[in-house]
Amino acid sequence: MGQVVNGMISVYAYPRPSSPGMAPSSSEPGFAADVRAAGEYFVVEYDDIFHLADQILGIQNGLKGHPCLTLLEIHAHGNPSEFNGWCSWQPSDILRLAKPHWCDNSRLYLTGCNTGTTDPQTTDPARGAIPIAQVVANLIPVVPKAFRFTVFGTLGYSYGCHALGTTQTWAVGGLGPINYGAPFKGSRDAEPDPNLSDPAATAYKAFRGPNSA
Repeated sequence: MGQVVNGMISVYAYPRPSSPGMAPSSSEPGFAADVRAAGEYFVVEYDDIFHLADQILGIQNGLKGHPCLTLLEIHAHGNPSEFNGWCSWQPSDILRLAKPHWCDNSRLYLTGCNTGTTDPQTTDPARGAIPIAQVVANLIPVVPKAFRFTVFGTLGYSYGCHALGTTQTWAVGGLGPINYGAPFKGSRDAEPDPNLSDPAATAYKAFRGPNSA
């Protein structure tokens, strides 16, 4: 069970492993157990982006005072143009994330591989020429200047999660001696820094869109 702090909540979400096309990496359910045990975040396992948005709104409506959402971390597979089963070229799906009640200053972490990098092999913004984190930031909020919204994308192939301060990235994919993915533009090797107030900050890049306050 998560906490309500000053009328705000944080949510950590990951796709249900059995959901077609939405499978998380094998480690995410284990991270979710640790996040849940820490008690700060509400933990949501979901089937698709529509289910995710409805569950978050259900949590908000079920709590006294209907707290706003200050931080959402979604933990799933990703690349510069796709994340969690939704894609840069399908903005109508992404817009479902506007359904929950966001706080005046809110953050979204797309914790998946390369969500903050670009694909140098394309010039199409909908296919990776701009990071999917920027695509999301450009779409939300829907109403200009309704709230300040910052989307964080990872700077490489990733492991760990922001909620636990453990996110790290590699420019070239692979854990151990086997590399399975070439680097995308903007990727880098980054490990958590325990000296920072946000130890995982080095693994992410922040994006805001034109409608952000």
